[in-house]
Amino acid sequence: MTSLLFQTVTSSGTQPELDALLHLGRETFTQAFGHNYTAADLNAYLEQSFNPEQIAREWADPQIQYTLVYWNSEPVGYFKWVESGRKYLPESFKTHNPLYLERFYFLESCHGLGLAAAALHFIVGQAKQQLKADYLYLTVWENNLRGQNFYQKHGLRVIGQCEFPVGKQLVRHYVYSLKLN
Repeated sequence: MTSLLFQTVTSSGTQPELDALLHLGRETFTQAFGHNYTAADLNAYLEQSFNPEQIAREWADPQIQYTLVYWNSEPVGYFKWVESGRKYLPESFKTHNPLYLERFYFLESCHGLGLAAAALHFIVGQAKQQLKADYLYLTVWENNLRGQNFYQKHGLRVIGQCEFPVGKQLVRHYVYSLKLN
């Protein structure tokens, strides 16, 4: 693998970082799931989730962190985690110190190159050492078999289900978890 860089975007993020994040957020979600939704539902989700004001609010929250992934100096993916997040967690997990990996996306052209595996390894290391989290968890759409297979291959297991809104649609997601210590 050639040059891979993880760049955390702080609350004082730059315009190029914001532009990269907005582009990657919209593009990767559309590539992965756009064909499953009506244009109205897809556009509503993208406008709600990937607009400069929403990202600025999230950057200002010290428990939310965005990281851009660069490969050969180009932004090709990103992830977002929420420290001590408990959204979608079953009650039995709410007493732990979880790290919620809310978004984890790469451009389609980068699938199969090992970038996601390297990024997940980085995230697990940060969760254990820097954040002292005892669980990493995330949600995966029930029809995203590629994503489910990836997470299972890396040791995550289903611990529950939830519904995720995209526009006016509610779609079922599986909640996956990985014990970190």
